[in-house]
Amino acid sequence: MRWLPGEQLTWKAWRQAHPQGRVLSSRTGHQRDYTRLPYQEYFASPHTVFPVPEFRTELPKKAWVLGILVNGRAQGYPLETLESAGSVRDPVGGVAIEVRYDAEARRAQVTRLDREEPVPSVMAYWFAWQAFYPDTGLWNPPR
Repeated sequence: MRWLPGEQLTWKAWRQAHPQGRVLSSRTGHQRDYTRLPYQEYFASPHTVFPVPEFRTELPKKAWVLGILVNGRAQGYPLETLESAGSVRDPVGGVAIEVRYDAEARRAQVTRLDREEPVPSVMAYWFAWQAFYPDTGLWNPPR
């Protein structure tokens, strides 16, 4: 399986980055209210919708992390910590990478420094990321 680079960011940041971009219509033929966030209560709750074996408890279950895979090594970056750091250089899987995080745009960009190329990443809840990658490293800022 090969990950491809993608972006997750706020709607405002996406529109600024892609002013000529197009989106799918909300005219789907179904009666759905697309003006409200259907998962608002779930996002605010500490509970998960489905049971997941808890392997690790360094973070709350629903803490947001940025997850990457480099040379078979998984690494997680807590968004709350990245928010204050802004930019991080970290060796992962024997490769120097840089993680930049813009909290206002809720946008993370990961770059492999030796090739100046993007590293695919995903924003996920901690419980989900560590369930898929139980041996993941967890970045903490230097003290």
